[in-house]
Amino acid sequence: NRQLSPDKGKETVIRVVNTTKVAVTVSMYLNETAAHGECGWRSFTLSKNNDIVFTDLVQGCYNLYAWSDDPKGRFRSNGAGCINNSDKWTFEVNTATVKFVGP
Repeated sequence: NRQLSPDKGKETVIRVVNTTKVAVTVSMYLNETAAHGECGWRSFTLSKNNDIVFTDLVQGCYNLYAWSDDPKGRFRSNGAGCINNSDKWTFEVNTATVKFVGP
């Protein structure tokens, strides 16, 4: 697997929101797309109650894994969703799951 780049595929906008009260690390994986053969990953950290918006990602199916080792709130969660247009799609990180909210 390689670091996710915006080279191939139809673009989309993805927002990842940390709804927890602690900083989280998130790994986002794009499953290989049939049309363009694009796949890869990105990892990043979000402070509590913060978000990030990616404008350089491609449409496809994403798996997100989030975790925190903060003593105030250790957790592991994950979720997935498939994106099929250029709207802004949202993933909400909480302590139980990463919820795919859609546009």
